[in-house]
Amino acid sequence: MASVPLDLVITLKGFERKYEVFTEQDGSFSHTFQPLSGESGAYKVRAMHPALLDRPIHGRFIINRLRINPSTINMNIPRNYPKTIRVNIAAGDGDPVSNLRLVFAAEDQPEGVLPEGVHLTPGSTVASLAPGKSVNLPFTIWADNFAENGTLVLKVISDETAPDAWGAVRINAQYSEARPALFFTPSFIESGVARNNIVTETVTLENKGLADMRNIQLSLSAPDGGAVPTWIQLNSAESQGTLAVGERREIRVSFSPTDSVAEGYHHYYLKFSAANHPDRSINMFASVTQSGVGGVLFKVSDIYTGTLDNDNNPIPGLAGARIRLQNERVLTEEYNKTTDSLGEAVFSDLPAGRYKYRIRAQNHQSRTGRFWVRPGVTASQEVLLDYNLVTVEWEVAETTIEDKYEIVLSAVYETDVPAAVVVIAPVSVTLPDMKPGDVFNGESVLTNHGLVRAVELVYTLPEEDQFFRYELLTPAPDSLEAKQSVTLPYR
Repeated sequence: MASVPLDLVITLKGFERKYEVFTEQDGSFSHTFQPLSGESGAYKVRAMHPALLDRPIHGRFIINRLRINPSTINMNIPRNYPKTIRVNIAAGDGDPVSNLRLVFAAEDQPEGVLPEGVHLTPGSTVASLAPGKSVNLPFTIWADNFAENGTLVLKVISDETAPDAWGAVRINAQYSEARPALFFTPSFIESGVARNNIVTETVTLENKGLADMRNIQLSLSAPDGGAVPTWIQLNSAESQGTLAVGERREIRVSFSPTDSVAEGYHHYYLKFSAANHPDRSINMFASVTQSGVGGVLFKVSDIYTGTLDNDNNPIPGLAGARIRLQNERVLTEEYNKTTDSLGEAVFSDLPAGRYKYRIRAQNHQSRTGRFWVRPGVTASQEVLLDYNLVTVEWEVAETTIEDKYEIVLSAVYETDVPAAVVVIAPVSVTLPDMKPGDVFNGESVLTNHGLVRAVELVYTLPEEDQFFRYELLTPAPDSLEAKQSVTLPYR
């Protein structure tokens, strides 16, 4: 029969999708099914005339899918140091996967040969990976002195795909000598103290390198290399021994000037040396005064800071932010200011002590914090306010006949901004009156309206109880590219 309308119903785990097709002159018909992103499993196919109620199954097919995470690895390792990395493989709802493994072969590399000096050994084969399960496939890599920076390719293979692959893991590899790297916070010490008082400052040392830092020595020095006065003391041991990779250590320096110390700005150094690291000097600035008065400079910014305005001029900071200070010991001491066009606000002549601040701005999340005001010093506080990219507004629509109200939710969001702006549509769903055994099907659409990739997405269904159960057809993605939309069917 020619030109007959048919309802083509494709079912997966109880979720149905219906497509209208028409037969050709010989009675045949065809349809190309496009699964959703990440969708897999065993499907049932039914082709029915719209006037008939019978629903026989006319065919079945299976889509198998594996998710490889990460698919790209940016790696920087020291030479002659082995490193083990794990790749997570998650199976969809199709058939089991047999003999899943990583393969490092010459024909898969960009140059067609295995790179010289790189020794990569895949881990053992996983005999079987059941649907809905995941496993970590390890591999070990080390580079000798002849290895050069480059790209490596690992294929993910099983018996179902060989000699083809499920996908590839691309490794952008860089090799370097194993050396320590010293980082310290803050980058310099700026302190203020009144005569006959004492202030202690702390510097945190951290080894972010690839090897332990050995035989660390600390000392204080004047700019001309001479000794420091006795009112400046190193409160930590001069010999610090070894600082392991990733280890942090706090170093304390105290300032306690007497009446004989001249008022003004004093400059000295906290010097650092190690057996396998270049010497470093940390600047120390101490302001000595007779009074206990200082100040603070606030620099407030948001996601638009540094971008161009409508006149193509850089935005230096967040203007119009309201700042409130309060002395933690004397609660009546409060100070208020608003940031200028540069996003800055200066508080002068503040009594020395500890303060807390609260910063507010329209369409931004407020921020609170604490800081010290030291005599003779204007401290610097840089604060980033989070922009409210998505807000939900609601209104109550009153009906005149029944004593019933309908709450309408709507999402208001920013677009084309240097941030991830993920919005779900619809914002709310009103379930119909349902009886035991009824099934309600719907779809949620996740859209990233921003200009930055959204990561670590979490999609949470309502909690199940004795009355309702909720299901997703496919797992929600863990990331969304800029301007990307993903449809999530649910029931």
